[in-house]
Amino acid sequence: MAIIWKSYRGGPTKSSADVTNISINNKGVISFNRRALNLLNDAGSVLLMFDDQNSIIGVIPAPPRSAEAFPLKKKNGSNWVVNAAPFCCHFRISPHETERFDDPDLDDEGILRLDLKRTHNVTRRKRREKARTA
Repeated sequence: MAIIWKSYRGGPTKSSADVTNISINNKGVISFNRRALNLLNDAGSVLLMFDDQNSIIGVIPAPPRSAEAFPLKKKNGSNWVVNAAPFCCHFRISPHETERFDDPDLDDEGILRLDLKRTHNVTRRKRREKARTA
């Protein structure tokens, strides 16, 4: 009998302190963990941009009094959110569920790039199923 081994190349689970977690949900809320916020120099508000040809959201720190600025609001101990529904509606960005960006990238110009083609679903299905049965 021949045994055909397959290797797992994903590596061990990384500490949340070592990973940049940014996600977007179906309501247009973009969530940032502490490490992601550090990439934005702990900004209190951000400017959102969109490259529609490449499906990439750009995020940069913005002065809080800027008319285009989206405030970052603390959600819980180590997460901040941007209510970006108007931005998402304008550019027709509509994920069906919560998607986490695979490799958020800070480019040479200081723009945090969030590639909508490189995400994975992180929706908590068990909670949603409980809500439907209640």
